[in-house]
Amino acid sequence: PSQDDWKPGDPCHCNPGRWPAASDGVCTLNDLTKCTNGCCGQGGCKGLFQTLEGGTGYWFSKLPTSVPKWSIGAVTGCYNLWSNSPLQITNNPEIRCNDLGVIVVTNRLLVPPDGFAFQTEGMLGTSWINTPIGRLNENDNRKAWTLVFDTQNFKGPVVYMLPEYWEVSGKYQGADGLLYPRQDFSNVGMNTGGWAFEIMSVPAQGHQEDGRRLIRVPQFRIPLHDERKTVLMTGFKSWKESSDIVDILEPILKGERRRLNEDRIMRKEEGITHLCNGGGTRMTLSFEGKGWDLGGTIRSFERDNVCVAEIDWDDNDSGIVECDDSECRMKAAFELRDLSISRDGGAGSIVVDHGSMMPLDEIPSKLRDRSFPQAGMEAQPGRYDRTGGDVCGAPEAEPGVMHCVQAKAGDWVGYKWYRFVDQPGLQRLNLGEQEKNYLQARIVRLHTSMAETSPLNQWLKPPDGVPDLTQVDEAMLLNPPPKFSVGYVPLVVYQGMEEPADCTHTSSTGTGNNTPDSCQDVESFQFGRRVRDCQWLASRKTRCLLPVVDDQRRRSATRVLGDLCPFTCNRC
Repeated sequence: PSQDDWKPGDPCHCNPGRWPAASDGVCTLNDLTKCTNGCCGQGGCKGLFQTLEGGTGYWFSKLPTSVPKWSIGAVTGCYNLWSNSPLQITNNPEIRCNDLGVIVVTNRLLVPPDGFAFQTEGMLGTSWINTPIGRLNENDNRKAWTLVFDTQNFKGPVVYMLPEYWEVSGKYQGADGLLYPRQDFSNVGMNTGGWAFEIMSVPAQGHQEDGRRLIRVPQFRIPLHDERKTVLMTGFKSWKESSDIVDILEPILKGERRRLNEDRIMRKEEGITHLCNGGGTRMTLSFEGKGWDLGGTIRSFERDNVCVAEIDWDDNDSGIVECDDSECRMKAAFELRDLSISRDGGAGSIVVDHGSMMPLDEIPSKLRDRSFPQAGMEAQPGRYDRTGGDVCGAPEAEPGVMHCVQAKAGDWVGYKWYRFVDQPGLQRLNLGEQEKNYLQARIVRLHTSMAETSPLNQWLKPPDGVPDLTQVDEAMLLNPPPKFSVGYVPLVVYQGMEEPADCTHTSSTGTGNNTPDSCQDVESFQFGRRVRDCQWLASRKTRCLLPVVDDQRRRSATRVLGDLCPFTCNRC
């Protein structure tokens, strides 16, 4: 939130007793007149109070992975708190129930704390848009920033940020007893900023031989889209009018209208286009202040009234990056040269000069066969376990039942079903029965209105000319059991490299573990007899009941139903 009108003596943007305000040394709650730059020392901090980040990258606190992941990054209190999933705050192993803020909306996609993984290369469409989904009563007009995805196999709303996360969590109490700052993301708009692929840490393998110091890092690959060009970002827009989404959703949520016209949501011809700054920036790889040109220029420009940023690769390879018709690849092996360790005579401290890092054309044999960190090799800092005991007093829809799937990245995910208003993140509100009924009825109407096209609810429209979209990991896609088809959401309670011991339903894909406990008699057109046992056979747009007899007949039925399902039944 913008704090541009701040002046000395005004309430601070950040807690005066914590970083980064405490670095000033003179700013205290008792005398704000001595505070500078919004109470945050010489650098100022108006941009640090709250940020809604989220993007693709690699971080040291995450699980080993073979694919890129996209993470939520909801930050408040000047990075005192940040949340990336419904049950996690700041990588804390304990559940901080009164600070939770990520509320699950979708019943078709899991929200893993380690980030969303993808199974194909391509563009990912994302938007944080203000919606009325989380309103608690008719007079609640606070902003519920809602994450919307656009991929090949999942489209639509994913989660929203609880307004109380911005209103309460991360704020500090002033001398007057009120919480500050007064402006936050629940009551003001949001300024949009830059984008990034964030690499916080890179695993490396090292080897020394014949006086040479060699290292190997994972190979970075960037796809080409057209004529040695890579599109990094396109379609940067904002929708701020009520007619863009609020006026379309609210009649659905209130029960005044049953059919949701998704074509009207965030229309391409509406909204505010963010224009480009223009110019270009050379791509470089830096190491200890020394760097190499990677052989490409990042350019931003306007095309068809849309801002586009792309890499324009040089015609000739740079020596550290090599390109073919489909992708560009960075060298994966380097030699460290001119490393020196000395003692600073005046200060008496050790001075390390890491020298320079020179790319090698081939990976040395001593490094080629080494594996990077994976399951069982070392402690797993990214392991996440919420399976034990009560979770914020939230009642489970199926007490004691945990479904498990293995993701494409190799990790295991365990999840449980909750009635929407019973999910742990909402328990901090201590809602009364009237408020619960109000909120639950709204999400039931939303799920019902989206069911016909779910999980391909085209809220976010891709701009013209965008390269192919990516696909989220299909193991994270769900077909809800009939009893949980509306008004219920899945919450991830476990993620780690080992399969949890207390899984009650296990599957290699997300669509295979939703077998109902029982089902009504189903006429088996394959065998001409009634059977009571059945399981769900999932396809992209339809769900059909598959009779289970013996394995041979089941396989035959699977083939037949797989071929006929789109033409013979519609959500049977």
